[in-house]
Parts: sequence; C-alpha cells; structure tokens
Amino acid sequence: MNKKNVLPLVASVVLLMAGCSKMGSLSEYVKADPEIAESIGGKVSVNVSATFPEKFFKEKAVLAVTPVLTYEGGETEAENVYFQGEKAKSNYEVIPYETGASVTKNVVFPYQLGMRMSDLKLRFLVTSGASEYNLPETQIGVGVITTAEMARAINAEALIAPDKYQYKIEKEVEQDILFLINKADIRSSELKGKGMSQFNKDVKSLNQKENKDGYTKLTGLSVSAYASPDGTYDFNDALAQLREKNTKSYWKNEMKKLGIKDDINTTYTAQDWEGLKKLVSNTNMEDKDMILRVLSSYNENERMTELKNMSVAFDMLASDVLPQLRRSRLIASYEIIGKTDETILEYVANSPEKLNEDELLYAATLVSVKDNDYLSFWNKKEDIYRKCSELYPESYRAINNMGVAEYAKGNFADAGNLFKKAASMESSCPEVNMNLGLIEFLSDHPVKAEAYITSSKDAVKAGEVFGTFYMMQGKVSEAVEAFGDINSHNSAIAKIVNKDYQGAANTLNSLTHPDNAMTYYLKAIVAARTNDKEGVLSNLAMAKEKNAPMYSFLDPESDYEFLNYLETTKCKKFEPATTK
Repeated sequence: MNKKNVLPLVASVVLLMAGCSKMGSLSEYVKADPEIAESIGGKVSVNVSATFPEKFFKEKAVLAVTPVLTYEGGETEAENVYFQGEKAKSNYEVIPYETGASVTKNVVFPYQLGMRMSDLKLRFLVTSGASEYNLPETQIGVGVITTAEMARAINAEALIAPDKYQYKIEKEVEQDILFLINKADIRSSELKGKGMSQFNKDVKSLNQKENKDGYTKLTGLSVSAYASPDGTYDFNDALAQLREKNTKSYWKNEMKKLGIKDDINTTYTAQDWEGLKKLVSNTNMEDKDMILRVLSSYNENERMTELKNMSVAFDMLASDVLPQLRRSRLIASYEIIGKTDETILEYVANSPEKLNEDELLYAATLVSVKDNDYLSFWNKKEDIYRKCSELYPESYRAINNMGVAEYAKGNFADAGNLFKKAASMESSCPEVNMNLGLIEFLSDHPVKAEAYITSSKDAVKAGEVFGTFYMMQGKVSEAVEAFGDINSHNSAIAKIVNKDYQGAANTLNSLTHPDNAMTYYLKAIVAARTNDKEGVLSNLAMAKEKNAPMYSFLDPESDYEFLNYLETTKCKKFEPATTK
C-alpha cells in the first residue's frame, strides 16, 4: 500500500468514529429539587436540573428526557423535555458541544393515588440522524408528600343553614311630643292623640313577669329634648332644658299611674343641626342639595344666616321642616327574653310542638359530643332537624341540616339528596348551594362545583368551602385567606402547606371537637416539620388510640412527612441514582 494514502485514510476513519460515538450516562449530571416531591392541588411539581459537561452533547443529537413517577400498580409520565446539539435540525434548547450548559426545567405530574410511595426517574432517548438509542434510566428522587391532598371536599365541613334564635333581643319604642315655636308647655292635643295613648299602653305591656316561654322586660326610660336651630344659642339652650324638664315631669306621673317607678334619664340638644340634616336629606325639596351644602360648609354661627338668605327655600324649611325639630322624644328600652337552653331542651324531649322553627334549629346546636361518640352526636342533631321538618314542612333549613348530618357521617349520597330537596324548596339559600358544590366535588364535577360555590359567597362560614376549593386548585395563599379565622382540619392543612406551623398548631388547638385521630395526625405533621420528634411520636400514638382504623388508613409509615422520625417505616431515604 502506498504510505501516502494511509494517513488520510486513518484520519477519515477516526473522524467517522468520532461522529458516530454515543453520549454517555447522565446519572451523575442530573438531580431533582426537592428530592422528595410534594403534591399540591392535584399536581406533583419538581424542578429537574442537568449539568451537561464540556464536549458531551453531540452536535447533531436530539435528546428527549421523559420524567416518570413509578409506583405500585403503575407509573405516570410527565411531558417530555427536549434538548439538541448545535447542528441538529430541530427547534429545541441548544446545548453547546465545547462548553456544555446547565439547565433547570419544572416538570409536573397529575397526582394519582399510590404516588406517595414512588420513585422519580428520568428516561433518555437520543436521536441522531436516522439512529436512536437510549441512555441509562436514572433515579433522581423518591416519594411524594401528600399532606396538601388531605384538604379535600370529603374532609370539609358541610354548612349548617343557621337559626335566627336569640335568647335576648334589645329593642326600643318611642314617641315624640311636638312644641310650638319658642314654647315649652305640653299641649293637651299632643297628649290626647292615639299615638301617645297607645305608646303608654305599650310601655306598660313591656313590663312582664318572668315566664319560661318568654317575656319582655322594661330596661330603661329616657327623654331627649330639642330646639330647632333658628334663634340664638342661649335662648334655645334654655328652651330645650325647659322642654326636657316638663316632659320628664309629665312622663314620670304617667308611669306612676301605670305602676312603673323606673328612673327617667334625660338629655337635651340646644340646636338640632343633625336632626335638620336628616330631615332635609329625606325630603324632595327643590333646593335640597344647596341646603345640605350650606349645612356642611358653614359653622354653626353662620349656617342660619346663609339659610335665611335663601328666602324661598327657608320659607319651606320654616313651614315644613323646623316645626318637626321642636320636640321631646320619649324612649322606652326593653328586652325580649326567650326560652332558656334548659327549657328548649326540655321541650325538645317532651313537647317539641311548643318550639318554633328557629328554636328547634337552635336546639340542635345544644347537642354535645360525649366520649368521642361522633356518630351518636350527629344522630341526635339529625333527630332534632327531622322533628323540625315534620312540624314545619316548609323548613328548607331543617332539610339542609339533615343533609349536613349525613355528610358528617360519610353518607354522601343521602346528603346530596337532602341538599337537592332543600334547594328545590329554596334555591337561593347560600348554604344549600355551597353544600351542593361539595357534592359535585365528590362526584368529580369541578365545573359544576365551582358554579355552586362562587354563587354562594354570602353563606355563613363560606370560608370553609372556599378555602377547600382553593386548596384543591393548588392556590394555597388564597386558601389561607379564605379560611381566615375558621378552625377546621382543612384550614390547618392550608397553614401547614403555607409553612405557617404556629398558625396550624393554633388552629388545631382551637377546634370545636379536637379529640380525634385526624387532629392528632395533623399535629404530628406540624411536629415533624418543626423537628419535634417527641411531638411526632406522642401525637401519632394518640391518633392510633382515638381511631385505629383511621390511623391505619392514614398510614404514617408510608408518609414521607415522618421519614426521619419512625423506627419502622416503608419510606426510604434517597440515594444517588444508579445506572441500569
């Protein structure tokens, strides 16, 4: 062979072999942050970083990276991520051959049951021209924290349609006595009218004897006397005081005739500017706005002069408005006292027909939990709601609240039927619609659920459902804001995910019924996240003691929240990926 041809041939072979060489393993160049992923709002999100070294990424190559979570019973792939060499004819992110590059991509998996115990892996497919080959599969993470996914509709508290019962209601009745201009004597025409006669009878009827079925109690008598603001201050001050004195003397004598010896409190106002503003605001006077501007813009010494300069408007004030300000007002304050809790519970047991709808609905709030028997607790409440429904067939609130009881007991189909029945009776009740939204969530109808929920913002304790709704969407900050000061398991979960561990602890300690397995389990998570091993173990022990089946269902041994705290665990610590 001619030696002159050997060297060019060898060079050509070397170049050809270099062009055909494959990329090596990426296992030592890729990692996940965090290595234990977290699922929030049905999405497992993790950042995957790769550092391609110098002279690693072939110039004509295209690399497809497939993130995958593998778990017992299946696996789930995220969308592929693509890179290419400098001479590849594609439109992906370019990795220079000579210098290499570092890249980070966020990948998202739809959450599936079983992912708690999973492995995060990357699969690689290289395409170069017409050839394809795989790089070794690499594991970069292990496990998924699923605490946020516990904030679901199934754990939310359905909303009670509230009663309107009040044991004590404070009210007033009042009557005016009008005076002539610059006068303080009480005219007989003011006293003989039907208004004053009826007023005094009403005051007498307010002072009742105590009665277990309810009564009214007179709590105070007062007189407020006024002078209209036309005239000098000193004159009006003396005039208002005299009207106060005469009115008190008259009313004291009248109350004495009725057997009422209560003291009468008195006040007076020399120039009733506020009364004038109020009366003018409620009129249809042509110059109404101009008069109000004068009353707002000028001081008390200048106002009347300016008003009198408006001759036509002032004439109307003088004839129609100012006479109403020359008055004394008699006010009788009283309380409407309802049935005591003891009386209501007595009637519930023996004579429920003696209770009105609101009293029966209120009676259900008096049921208490005994010995952590929540089934009995909700059954007793539902029995009262059922009796209310029987006595008051139009009570959509009783029907809704029966549904709440069934929801709390886990009977979601029965709860849904009751909520639908309540809605057929009163479609605008916000609590009913909120509860229908929860049922639609459980039925995996998020669009219908959102429609119900967003139309019911005025529901009492709507924050519970809105907060849960936001958590299920992965909107943690919005969820925390929606929950506000509501104390519930889902509210505590939102705070945990938002890393407000003290807030979560406060919520869990403030629950109405805190002595249950779920509460202690969440307390254990708070303890784990604050490096309190003793708190983890003691709270898990309490969770198991309160409800062993629930404890088994929650399965702390497979919960990566407790990876570093349990002696026996199914979880495994992440180890550097190995090449297959």
